[in-house]
Amino acid sequence: MIAPETVAAAAPPGGTRVRHLTTELRRIPALGAIIAVLLGLTMSWVMWNDQRPLTFPDTMHYYQQSLRFTGESGDLSGKAMDFVCGDFRASQDMSHADKQDCRDYVGGSWRFPDPYNAIFTARPLYPLLAAPFLKVFGPPGFALCTLLIAAACGVAMYAAARAMGMSKAHALLAEFVFFILPTGYWCTRMLSEGTAVLGILIALVGAAKALRGGDKYLGVALTAFGLLWALLARSSSGQAAVAGLTAGALITAVVVAGATRRRALALAAVSAATGAGHLVVSAVLGLPGLKDSLHDFYGRHFQEPMPPDVYERLLRGNRTFWSDWMHALPVWNMGSGLALIGLAGVAMALRRLSAVWLAVAASAALPLALHPAMGDADRIGVHFWIVVALGIALVVRKPRNYAASQFPEAAAPSGR
Repeated sequence: MIAPETVAAAAPPGGTRVRHLTTELRRIPALGAIIAVLLGLTMSWVMWNDQRPLTFPDTMHYYQQSLRFTGESGDLSGKAMDFVCGDFRASQDMSHADKQDCRDYVGGSWRFPDPYNAIFTARPLYPLLAAPFLKVFGPPGFALCTLLIAAACGVAMYAAARAMGMSKAHALLAEFVFFILPTGYWCTRMLSEGTAVLGILIALVGAAKALRGGDKYLGVALTAFGLLWALLARSSSGQAAVAGLTAGALITAVVVAGATRRRALALAAVSAATGAGHLVVSAVLGLPGLKDSLHDFYGRHFQEPMPPDVYERLLRGNRTFWSDWMHALPVWNMGSGLALIGLAGVAMALRRLSAVWLAVAASAALPLALHPAMGDADRIGVHFWIVVALGIALVVRKPRNYAASQFPEAAAPSGR
């Protein structure tokens, strides 16, 4: 039997007990992941209940596709409209408070030509993921799947930060910031944006693993998988991420040497091949492409012929859009400030290696250039905020010498 005085002597002094407990908790391998899951679920639920509408007219297309995947028959469009209008009324959207008015508004898209509906058919991943939940739980299952996708985005954000070498605490901070930025809002809406963001996050996990000198094959495989996921969720966002990762990896290959250069080139090749493969398959299957997107935007959802001067209109639209966007920056003080802090944090911390992450952020401008509408800018360019959230966590971590400690081989002088 151990004497009480022996136990007292072995126990840490009162002043160090908290530090001792903290040290012991840090030794639990899965603790960070467990907290990341709980944080993702909690923040998804908080954003879900922020009183803003959860559905939009586009939700009807995804819900109808999901019903079709479950084998449901009958009036699928009517069921989808009822689902969307139920949320419109619950959210007290007074402009569509009446059920029939809502059905007329939301269901108007079904009177558009087939090419318009084909745009949503070419985004199968979100409704496909929701189909089992819809089959088992009914209409609430569709919402449940959306919540779980949003929570998975939070966990993937944590994984992306950890793959970059951040501590568990700073990775959890990145996840929290992810949810309070526009990414948190759009990933918890019943649209395809959350599913696409999840794919881009997986791709960034792979990119970090490849460039840090870990398992190169695992890294590029994760990148390819994440990009393919994003492409199947929302091809415009996926192709933008492909362009950003490819360009960023090529820039990295120019400014580093040795094994890191070879890994960067492999990353660029896999990213480009994934995007090119998707374009080829889409063309073979006759899925909507760039011309269809422009026809949709400038032809009132295919209700009018393609304008003969569509490219001139696109240029004019971009001049107006980017001019308005620049004028709006000073008004949007909080968002502009956070964006600058986040991008600066990535640049200061990763230095020459920052090209991959900064290029992915910049790639959000590509879908905006093809759809220059201020009202949709936050949604269409939502993956920009992934990099901002990572950068803010890096700023809190104090980015000095970060690249040298977490990417030592890549941060070393190239010798040229």
